[in-house]
Amino acid sequence: MLAPWQNIEAVVALVENAKSFVVIVSPFNDLSGWDELISAINSATKRKIEISWYVRKGEGQKGIEGLDVKIYEVPLLHAKMFFNESEAVIGSFNLTNQPNLNWAYVLSSRSAYKELNDFFEQYIRLISIPFEYKPLRVALGGDLPAVAVKKEIAEMLTEKGYSIKDFGSCSNEVVDYPDFAGPVGKAVASGEYDYGILICGSGVGISIAANKVKGIRAALCWNIEITKLARQHNNANILCFGARFIAPFLAKEMANAFLSTPFDEGVHVQRLKKVSGIEDA
Repeated sequence: MLAPWQNIEAVVALVENAKSFVVIVSPFNDLSGWDELISAINSATKRKIEISWYVRKGEGQKGIEGLDVKIYEVPLLHAKMFFNESEAVIGSFNLTNQPNLNWAYVLSSRSAYKELNDFFEQYIRLISIPFEYKPLRVALGGDLPAVAVKKEIAEMLTEKGYSIKDFGSCSNEVVDYPDFAGPVGKAVASGEYDYGILICGSGVGISIAANKVKGIRAALCWNIEITKLARQHNNANILCFGARFIAPFLAKEMANAFLSTPFDEGVHVQRLKKVSGIEDA
């Protein structure tokens, strides 16, 4: 078994040593802090190494946007494994920003490698579905304090390949935040857009307004951890924050975290059903 700090090193080395292909099986992904792996993957694809990435159904390209890899979705995927034509690593960790908390083994014998490959072919590849890329659609909105930071977020997300619509405001005139919270909330609740980002001076007013739209779970966030928890535990579909309290660089990091963090499901599903029940009462 590898020492915890060697988990990243083992996966990076496997990619760097590949001669023709790499298979990555990781149900959930967040490559924040995995700069060495990102660099290794980019270098491998330039060498014409084919990289196939298997994720849990519904995850698609979340957390691995911008990488030149083939993505496949697998129903109820739990396995975590990494292999090329001659090396393999199995572990308990997803490719998230906390890999050192888990264990990993390098499979050094040919028999172990064959068993892993046979398992992959029978239980993963056979039921996998090629992921058809569709850019996430994100609706933006906010009042006067939001104009500058909203523009920065829109430019960043557009560069990353998201489909963006800015519902305003885009002027220096004093306006009312409900006029933007309502249209963004309705666009997300209807399914026209996948997620929303709403900004006002404090974030409080615009989050209250957005949550008046049935089906909206707008979360007022102020750091990366809270932003991720809003997605993991609450399946929030709109990120809200205060432009007067969040620096632009942090606002962009929060937007990235919000859009790339999956919902954990589990016990949280029943809790959210109860939340929906309040809406219907």
